[in-house]
Amino acid sequence: MASREIKEAADGGIPADKDKDLKDVFDAFDKSGSGQVTSLQIRNVLSELGESISDEEIREMWKILNVRALDYEKFAQLARE
Repeated sequence: MASREIKEAADGGIPADKDKDLKDVFDAFDKSGSGQVTSLQIRNVLSELGESISDEEIREMWKILNVRALDYEKFAQLARE
């Protein structure tokens, strides 16, 4: 179930009314259970899905987000945009 939700998130986001699904997606990225998702965790999950992301794309994403790691609140906000 989580991999389907991760794929949906990667393909354009999740509707706001799917909070539980969104939390499941976040938890799939946050495999350590720390409450934060790092760029390495994003890279690993995307790789598991057959998607690649360059170091430059990761740096640019984090620069735009202006964060060191995503917490659930920021993750949910981004998914709903």
